[in-house]
Amino acid sequence: MAELEAGREEAERKLGQAQGDGEAHQRALDKVGDLTRVTLDQTAEIFRLNELVIQMDREMQLLDQKLRRKEMEENLDMQAFLGADGGGNVAPGARDGPLDRNGVW
Repeated sequence: MAELEAGREEAERKLGQAQGDGEAHQRALDKVGDLTRVTLDQTAEIFRLNELVIQMDREMQLLDQKLRRKEMEENLDMQAFLGADGGGNVAPGARDGPLDRNGVW
């Protein structure tokens, strides 16, 4: 009878341990699920921010193109202005800077 009682106690102890292990396993699964959810949320945020960076880069490229076009237009206008009188009638120093100290041409 004592052996039967000892066997029963051992079986109850193993059952309790297995239930504890099952709870620990479930907690571990819940933790992994939470971490996966956080990781997915962070990944989605990274992709969202990356789209904004790509959009800003495109806008910067367009602005750079507009600026270069404007500079080229101004350059052509200046060449046309300077070339209107034949191009070589004014000395480079006088053409590029003021004629006197007051800034008067």
